[in-house]
This record gives sequence, C-alpha cells and structure tokens, in this order.
Amino acid sequence: MRLLIILIFFSLTVFSQEAEKQEYYIDNHLRYNDYVYKDSILSVKIFRDGWELSYPFINLNTNDQVTLLFDDIGHDVRDFSYKIVHCTSDWKPSDLMPMDYLASQTYDIITDYKFSFNTVVNYTNYRVTIPNDNIQFTISGNYLLIVYEDDNEENLVLTARFSVFEPITNIKANITKANQIELRKFNQQVNFIVNLNNINLNDAYQEIKPIVLQNGFWCTAVSNIKPNFQRDKDLVYDYNDKLSFQAGNEFRNFDIKDLKYQSQFIKEIVFENPFYHIKLYDDEARPFKIYFSDHDLNGDYLIKTNYREDSNTEGDYVHIYFTLPYDAPLVDGDLYIFGRLSNGRFTKANRMIYNYQRKAYQLRLMLKQGYYNYEYVYLKDNEKKPDFAYIEGSHWETENDYQILIYFHGFSSRYDRLVGYETFNTLE
Repeated sequence: MRLLIILIFFSLTVFSQEAEKQEYYIDNHLRYNDYVYKDSILSVKIFRDGWELSYPFINLNTNDQVTLLFDDIGHDVRDFSYKIVHCTSDWKPSDLMPMDYLASQTYDIITDYKFSFNTVVNYTNYRVTIPNDNIQFTISGNYLLIVYEDDNEENLVLTARFSVFEPITNIKANITKANQIELRKFNQQVNFIVNLNNINLNDAYQEIKPIVLQNGFWCTAVSNIKPNFQRDKDLVYDYNDKLSFQAGNEFRNFDIKDLKYQSQFIKEIVFENPFYHIKLYDDEARPFKIYFSDHDLNGDYLIKTNYREDSNTEGDYVHIYFTLPYDAPLVDGDLYIFGRLSNGRFTKANRMIYNYQRKAYQLRLMLKQGYYNYEYVYLKDNEKKPDFAYIEGSHWETENDYQILIYFHGFSSRYDRLVGYETFNTLE
C-alpha cells in the first residue's frame, strides 16, 4: 500500500508540473546532440568499441570502431535505420555532402538485435558498430549518428554524438588548482601546449580551435580559447581564466547488479508485479561538507548483472527512487539527476519534482541493472551552463578526466578537421 501511494504521488506531481513545459518537450525536431525522442528507448550508450566505459572518440584510418547500444522496451522488432551526418566543431551541420565524408552508402539498416531473456521487463537490445562494411569515414571531425524508424527520417528515435580524430598534433597538459585566489579551493585549472609541427598554417590564432571537456560531457565544453602566445610551432594555453573548471565532487553511486541483495545506499527492494522497485536512502546536500576521496566512474555507468552470461540481454529493468530533502523548492531553476544515465543532458526525464509534504526533491527513473554514478545538478532558468557545486560542493582535489580536442579549419578548408585528441586525468 505504501508503495502504491508513492507511485500515485509521483504520477500526479509529474503530470501537473510537466504540463507547464509540454510545448517545449513535444517538439520533435532534430537535435544535434545526444537525445532520445521516444519513451520506449532506454540505456543509450555510445563508446569506443571494446570498452563500454570509454569516450566515443576514434582514430581515423585505424581499426578503431564506435559502438552504439540501446534498448527498445517490448519484444517487437522495429524497422530501425541510421545515417551519419558530419558536423562542425560546435555541433552544427557542416556544409559537406555525404559523398565528401563517406566512402560508402549514406545510410544503413540496423540488423544486429537480440531479445531479452528471462527478464521481468521485455525489451529488444540493438547494436550498431561503425565503421563497418557499409559505412566508412574518409575525414575527421564531429559526427552525429541519427537513428530513425520505418525508413522515415522524420520519425526520429535517437541521436548520438561521436568524433573521429587524426593524431597530427601533439598535446601536453597539466591540471592544477585554479589560478584565481578566490577559486583555488574549488576549481581546477587546465593548462596545455599544442605542437603543430605537422600542420601548415597561415594564422594559428584563427585556424586552430581547441575545445576542452570535463569527464566527456559536452555541457561543460569550453571553446573560443585563444593561446597566450605562440612559440615556434607550439601554441601555449597557460592560466587562461576560461579554462578554470568547477572541480565538483566525487559522484554518488548505487549498485543494482543483484536484485536479491541490498547493496550500500539501497534502502529497499520490492517486487510489485510487473516491476522491481528500488528505493535509495535519502541523499543530503553537501556543498559545505569536507571532501572525501572515492573511486568513481566520473559520471558513467556499467550495465552488469551478477550470475548472468550476457548483461545486455539478461539485465532487468527496475524503477529507482531518488530523494533529496530540501527545505523549500528552488524558484529560479531546477534540480536534475545527472550523469551518463541522463545522456549528459537536462530533460524532463531527469528533472526532479518537489514534494511539499516530504519537503524533498524526488524522481523515479527506469534503469537497467548495473553500477551507476550520478549527482544532483542545478540548472538556472534560461541558462545552458549547469552548476555542479550548488548541491554537491566543489573541491580542487576531486578526480576528473579532461578531454582536449584540437580542430583545424584552414582558410581554404570547408570543414573542421579534428587533428588532435587526448584525455588527461587530474591524478596523472
């Protein structure tokens, strides 16, 4: 009975607050970012083939491949197809035609799928791995993978971003405390040098476009960065205030690989036909808490089930309940459950709802068995840059990954080449 009351409350609250934003969310136009357009599509992951916790960056003209995995709830096989679109460094469609960046056909049908086995929730697991026999790239840059249904490109299913790079430049970086005195306890400073020995340039300040990400999330991207100075073939980006990042905190986590065992942070596991329901212990805001080091996945998650052979098809879906006690609702923005589990995005699916009776923010997500990282992120109204420290706090000691991407657009070029990519960790 208690679980039924919780479900009714969540449904009513979500309905009333989502109605206010319905006009925006029903817009089904193509987005040049990671986005899911159908409610039945879950567990979307794109990564360098061979390791699901890798970032989706692959080396041109090598054996590197990128893999997209996703589930469609239900046991019906759908007619899914996909195509690839080349993009600019800031994720807009480039001026190129498909024949300019593909040495192959321009679209393909998804034929690699498997049905779930021995699960409470039925689903079909789909896989796309590229390059393949039908799709091959000829140039570097950013790419958008677009999945659509019934051979209708307007019937969108999902979009996923990945990048193909040429290792032409050499990048060296070091990550320190922030340069600004007032931010030294809270921010991390990224300094780097780009060696351009293998590129013929007219104006390095205009033709080279660096972008820096934190933990692979494009919502943290810093662009339009100018070097402090040029030394021969080296561009030096040193103590630039734009490259001062909120260090944030170690991600929170929960483990649902085993539905018979209550791991740390799991308060209750209940099966109420037809779903498992897992309630996490109440979290607490920690902006002023002392920093504690913890091994995390930097916001990622791993699909995994104990005692099963294929987690992609034998992992079950469960309802996860998040609760963050908070005295009053925030009036000028929203709280979101954030991480790779939200595709690094801020949408209605991961926006928390305030429960006035509980004096807490709450959210229910349907997730596949595995090990998850997450955190509570505040996004002000009409802003694109999230505040990772508002609830979680920020400590310069926090372990993070930083991706440095170097794009080259010559004066006579028609597109942004990705001529350098490296990931650096704060512990290195």
